[in-house]
Amino acid sequence: KTPPNDGYFIAAEYKGAFDSNDNWLLGWTALYQNGHLKQRGANTVTVSGILRGTHHWTADNEYLLNGWVYVVSNAVLNIEAGTVIRGKEAAAQPNYGALFICRGGKINALGTRLRPIIFTAESDDISDPFDIPLDDEGGGGRGLWGGVVLLGQGRMNRPDSEASGSGTNPDGSFWQLYEGLGDALDPVTSQPLHRWGGNDNDDSSGALRFVSIRYSGKVMDSNKELNGLSMAGVGRGTTLEFVEVYANADDGFEWWGGAVNSRYLVSAFNSDECFDMDQGHEGKHQFWFGLQGITGDEGMELNGQPSGDSNVNTPGAVPLGEHQIYNVTLIGEGGAGSGSDAMNSRSDYYGRVHNSVFLEFQGRDQVSSVPTYNGTVTHNLFWGNVGGNGMVDTVNNGFANPLLTGIDRDQNELLDPRPQPGSPVFAGFKTPPNDGYFIAAEYKGA
Repeated sequence: KTPPNDGYFIAAEYKGAFDSNDNWLLGWTALYQNGHLKQRGANTVTVSGILRGTHHWTADNEYLLNGWVYVVSNAVLNIEAGTVIRGKEAAAQPNYGALFICRGGKINALGTRLRPIIFTAESDDISDPFDIPLDDEGGGGRGLWGGVVLLGQGRMNRPDSEASGSGTNPDGSFWQLYEGLGDALDPVTSQPLHRWGGNDNDDSSGALRFVSIRYSGKVMDSNKELNGLSMAGVGRGTTLEFVEVYANADDGFEWWGGAVNSRYLVSAFNSDECFDMDQGHEGKHQFWFGLQGITGDEGMELNGQPSGDSNVNTPGAVPLGEHQIYNVTLIGEGGAGSGSDAMNSRSDYYGRVHNSVFLEFQGRDQVSSVPTYNGTVTHNLFWGNVGGNGMVDTVNNGFANPLLTGIDRDQNELLDPRPQPGSPVFAGFKTPPNDGYFIAAEYKGA
């Protein structure tokens, strides 16, 4: 029977939920192609080079990033819930897969809780959580492809002297090349592909919701890497919620400048920091969870300005980087060690961190490794960080076991970082601002 032509029903000239090609309706069914699990009936669409105009990636296909892919100015990439995007695996740039959303371009990656959008390696069997071992000693599955990069038109307080290049936009604001990259141009429009920065902290790069980024991260030069999710100059017009980065070869999330806000982020088993900020980032953030494996670096590295190497601190350069962070739970590597601090606040730092829990790092609670510290880090709970307090405010922060239900770093379903009844996280918290973004949460931690 022909369905009604009423704008809702879809014409389907057969009975049942599937047509003769076995196109799937709900869930996943086994069909192995090229050594990994694919959706039943899914085709692989290879994507490369520069994307102009509007593109729609749908869950009935899988998409392979064959080298570096750019969504340029005025282009839009829409990704349907449940879609799998794979990065080509290769050692050298730009042969491995990576996705760059350039200044003026947009990505709308709108997954759902039951149908997330997955960015992963070419060889990953997404039905088998054990197929790519973490293998902390040897790196395991980290760094198999590049990652996702958002380049926006938000503000920075000053360019990094170690960047490949920087300059001034026509309005007098700064631009900078993404670390380690040259000034490549779109051959059709001459748009710079690797520049970020401007004067618009309300800029939008689109939206990421219910997105999982796995086994990514590449070193391009000394101290210059692609992270799981890299955000340079990304404005607060961008939506960033329910995003995880798993087993990345560098930081899970890194921000340079801009003012994008975020909620519900997970950074797990990454090789460097869980969360990293630099160059005057001004966003609002709440409900972050981070878990280190047996190797890793700081839980959070919070830079006010670029630091190290040839950089010279310029106290008071604006924007000051007065970001606000509430309700974070960060669990370090556990055991004895040194060097991986729970929080490293650096170089003209003005940020605020409240209502958070930091435990089991192989370093100090908080350190300020570069002069000019103006941050406000209060109403947090620290426990079991083997290097001591460092410079943490011992009056306005707590030091007690948060009584989390279960901490475990193996793939055995024993991790349960929720606080037990009677945990000290339910006392001594700071009420988040009632500003329309932060959510009232009467506890510390994520």
